[in-house]
Amino acid sequence: MRRHDGAWRRVLDKGVPRWLEDGSFAGYVGCHIDVTEIRETTEQLRASEELYRALVAALQEGIVMHQADGTIVACNASAERILGVAPGELIGRRSLSPKGDALDQDGTVIPEEEQPAVVALRTGRTLSDVVMAVYKSEHEICWLSIGSRPLINPGEDRPYAAVTSFTDITDRLAAECELRQSEERYRAFVEHASEGVWRAEFTEPIPWAFLWRRPCAC
Repeated sequence: MRRHDGAWRRVLDKGVPRWLEDGSFAGYVGCHIDVTEIRETTEQLRASEELYRALVAALQEGIVMHQADGTIVACNASAERILGVAPGELIGRRSLSPKGDALDQDGTVIPEEEQPAVVALRTGRTLSDVVMAVYKSEHEICWLSIGSRPLINPGEDRPYAAVTSFTDITDRLAAECELRQSEERYRAFVEHASEGVWRAEFTEPIPWAFLWRRPCAC
């Protein structure tokens, strides 16, 4: 509606029909409610949510949201790509792994109740850089670096949800393992060499005269 000062306002009309004794229609009785600010706030919130969803969708990190009981209720495409699952397959799970259990770096099993999101929901603590392996299939695992943050309403103690983010570090761990094995092979070679092996380090530049000498004429 347009006010007398020329400003346009969004109005919610509420009314009921009014009837005369002879049954003829006499009009409506009701009220107008100015909802301009409410509509503007709603539109701003919708735009903010759309921006948030676009940002989450563009992240290379996997993002999932767990509700209070640990069930996954939302995720981004990167989470599905990293875990090798079809769209929507994560929804309803409690664990990133289809088997529920995950693996620690020492090979021990991490039960579902000890995984980052469930711990964050139970304790209200933020966890970060938790390394564990989850099953992508019956015989394939991937190593993840995981962080989980609880969401708590003001004035409350218990989280109502938790947001978990993770990255695939399988290739990085494989490279570190290969480097470690290479170093071990080098050390074993040096330790079992029949000739002496030494290493020198200099803290200052070495003069060329020290490194190169002309052959003796005698």
